[in-house]
Amino acid sequence: KHLPMRKVTCDGAGAINSTALDMAKWLNMLLAGGEVNGKRFVSQAMLAEMWKPQIKMGGDSSYGLGWMLSNWNGKRVVEHGGNIDGFFTACGMLPDEKLGVICMGSLTYAPLQGEVLPLVWETFFPQPAPVAGAMPSPAQLEEYVGPYQAEFLPGSPNATVNIKDGKLHIDVPGQLNFELLPPDENGRWAFAMVPQQIQVRFDRAGGKVSGATLFQAGAEIEMPRMNPDGTRLIPEAAAPYTAAQLGDFTGTYFFEPTQTEWKVIVKDGKLAVDVPKQRIFNLRWPDADGKWKVQFLPAMCRFDRDASGKVVSMTWFQGGESTLKRTAEAEVIALPSIDDVMALRAKSADPQKLRAMGNIVAQGKVRFINQGVGGEFTAVSNADGRWVQDLRMGVFGVIRGSYDGQKAWSESVGEKFTEVTGELLEESRRAGSAFASLDLRSQFDSVEVVDLRDEGGAKVIVIKGKLNKPEKTVTQYLDSSTGLPIREETSVLLPGYGRLPMKMIYGDYRDVEGVMLPFSVTMQTDANGSIEMKVDKITPRWEESPTLYTIKSTEVSW
Repeated sequence: KHLPMRKVTCDGAGAINSTALDMAKWLNMLLAGGEVNGKRFVSQAMLAEMWKPQIKMGGDSSYGLGWMLSNWNGKRVVEHGGNIDGFFTACGMLPDEKLGVICMGSLTYAPLQGEVLPLVWETFFPQPAPVAGAMPSPAQLEEYVGPYQAEFLPGSPNATVNIKDGKLHIDVPGQLNFELLPPDENGRWAFAMVPQQIQVRFDRAGGKVSGATLFQAGAEIEMPRMNPDGTRLIPEAAAPYTAAQLGDFTGTYFFEPTQTEWKVIVKDGKLAVDVPKQRIFNLRWPDADGKWKVQFLPAMCRFDRDASGKVVSMTWFQGGESTLKRTAEAEVIALPSIDDVMALRAKSADPQKLRAMGNIVAQGKVRFINQGVGGEFTAVSNADGRWVQDLRMGVFGVIRGSYDGQKAWSESVGEKFTEVTGELLEESRRAGSAFASLDLRSQFDSVEVVDLRDEGGAKVIVIKGKLNKPEKTVTQYLDSSTGLPIREETSVLLPGYGRLPMKMIYGDYRDVEGVMLPFSVTMQTDANGSIEMKVDKITPRWEESPTLYTIKSTEVSW
């Protein structure tokens, strides 16, 4: 018997388990003015109220009652999407044209979710492409080529601008290598696939292309250009405020229209605004007028002071002006140091005890939740960084990989056995060094504690580590009582996909010879959804052999 993956309650996000067919019937009811076969389910007056702008969102977009409202080439759009637990939904209507779309997929995030509505609108109501100029010559295009940091993706991987068939393209990790149309009179290069919906502008500083700005759904997403060594081509300006000075702005601000409390916090050394039931919006450093640009949004804010210089309110600029009165100052929290965190961790998982275990074998069950496939796995690892992993799914094939300290190999469903080289080899080396209980100071090129927060009534330490090779950032959320990881957000390099955001979730810690080890690990990526691994048995000090950490294209027996 198949049961829903989550309990259906009367909550907001994730409260519905449904099918595309049933959702389509629901859309037909709405498009018919609330009736089905002469039976009324929703009054026309209620539909009108639901689809009436209630809160300005930016650009021409507003929020109604549970619906996002905008215009597409002069046509009224009513839509809302959703993402949760390995699934996405795109749902929208052109109510005046009696056209609706429902798209459901088995990945948490996918490019199709953002593109399907405009693709359908364009198919039924074709529009002329934006007026573009001539494509610059290949030599002229070269100045745009290179990596640009995609801060809008988890892990902030790099998107790569490249030339293909004499045209400029932008390769977005986990999505596609998008062709760009020639720039228009405003310097915007439209995405050839969806020219009306997404454009990019290349920005300059010091006579060089210093970055790009992506325009999509009212958002303005900045993408700084990067050097090969992972640094910005144009370094960020020095912070105009110290950490102590940033504390002058933090606290709670009351937003009258929605009767909600917004919190201004310090995040990664900068200010950010935590908007209830939305997200945390990072702020750029203020301009000459004292306005802080809101990352990813066509919005700004300004902090207002009284005669004594104390911050008393925040003015929010987004399709108008709103003043939020400051109702409380933030509590000053002393962050632990990395040394403090490692001293705490050593009590639960002493690195010396871990190393004394030698070759550690973990055996258990694996489930590819979104694909409905399961099997068994065996993994061997050593605190010196060597590892081998073998996943077997019966008729669905195997996924295997290993690193012996110098070389790495892999074999997967649909991919032949191969020796790993280049950046993938470095990725394999780092996979071993990132052993869940090892010293954080040796795992990263730089690491710092960035936050101490409350999650579900428990205190969580947030650390951020940076790697130069491969170039990526890792954010770990640690149990404040043990120092052990609860989850980790980073990116992973997958052949054929590029660098994708990845989340690791650790749980069910158990004592193995005085060391707490996770018996449950879940990996989440856009490529595979959720992969859940449950450990049945851990065996320390597995006998060493010359080929223990070397896989071949032949069967492995344990």
